[in-house]
Amino acid sequence: MADGDAAPITPVGIDAFGEPGARAELLRRAAVVGAQRQRQSTSSTQTRGEVTASAQKLYRQKGVGRARAGSASAGQRRGGAVTFGPRPRTVRRRLGRRERREALRSLLAQMAQAECVHRVAEWGDTAKTKERAAWLADAGLAGRLLLLDAEPSESLRRSSRNIPGVTVQRADAVGFMDVAAADHIVATDAALDLLRGAGHD
Repeated sequence: MADGDAAPITPVGIDAFGEPGARAELLRRAAVVGAQRQRQSTSSTQTRGEVTASAQKLYRQKGVGRARAGSASAGQRRGGAVTFGPRPRTVRRRLGRRERREALRSLLAQMAQAECVHRVAEWGDTAKTKERAAWLADAGLAGRLLLLDAEPSESLRRSSRNIPGVTVQRADAVGFMDVAAADHIVATDAALDLLRGAGHD
């Protein structure tokens, strides 16, 4: 990236989000709820009532020398129904607002203490992926990166969308699972102020 085009990336203070005070059990529940909310739960298999097959008994009960058999839609027969297969369902587990705030704030505090949360004053106006990737590499950041801003610019989105492992999001829309999945977070001062509130999912 051209000189003066983007500001350097620096770690935030280890106390930027306070002390990580959430219980391990709360963090575990936040991760479980976040993972379940990401599931589509649309997998579906056919029951005996949905399989296209005759309901007539295949052959008489006795006298044929074979095991008893009923409908062709039975689960043990080829082309029949799936026994105890997945069906569309709705998962309604959730955390209260206070628990969501505490879990997210504590996770951010842990990442800040591990020097995985960084601040940047200016993203620059480049829209070139090569320059954005070089800028991140020069800062020593690798793995899954989460770039946060109060209102991400179009140039930031365009220059980052083809870099593997890099995600750009609004700070007021980021959730627990977004933060948990990131190896490093890079945020502007405005985004850090929103994260300190931690009042969103």
